[in-house]
Amino acid sequence: MQINVVLSSGRAELLSLPPGSTVQDILTQTQEAFGNTWLQLVTAENRVLVDRQQRIEEAKIEDGECLTAAILADGSAVASQQRHKSWPESAAHP
Repeated sequence: MQINVVLSSGRAELLSLPPGSTVQDILTQTQEAFGNTWLQLVTAENRVLVDRQQRIEEAKIEDGECLTAAILADGSAVASQQRHKSWPESAAHP
């Protein structure tokens, strides 16, 4: 499975994950890719992925999906209101 993860700055990474991966697996790869441990994952539907033990399938994350990696500051997510060019026009951006 491949998942696009985008920072609010527009920097993006394509992650490859094996079947049965969890939200924690996505977060770990995202942290390594961006060199930042203060990240929160958010779906295009503005769902914050808080259950890190949840399997990708249970979290309703599909192959090719684009997630936002919001940088946490003072315990809250900070993200731009601009829509990334790879997001569908209908996707709401946190």
